[in-house]
Amino acid sequence: MIDPADTVTPSLPVTTDSPIRLRFASEDRTYVAVLEQDLLEDWVVVQSWGGRFNQRGGGKIRAVADHEEGLAQLRKITRQRIQHGYALLD
Repeated sequence: MIDPADTVTPSLPVTTDSPIRLRFASEDRTYVAVLEQDLLEDWVVVQSWGGRFNQRGGGKIRAVADHEEGLAQLRKITRQRIQHGYALLD
């Protein structure tokens, strides 16, 4: 917690209620895509993937211009994952 007497440290910027998180799974793979703001208030799409029964996986972070472009990226990711046999979880 930031000390209330601290007049130098800015509070963290929070412009949305929560990140948008999509989880996908196939028979043997998992995939997660998250749209969120980083600490500098830039919008990013964070993607991570991996095997359900092995240790192979990876991830990447892609900066997007704004919230709307991030939503478009999530729609694109959803279409691609479904085409590749993944199911969207909760």
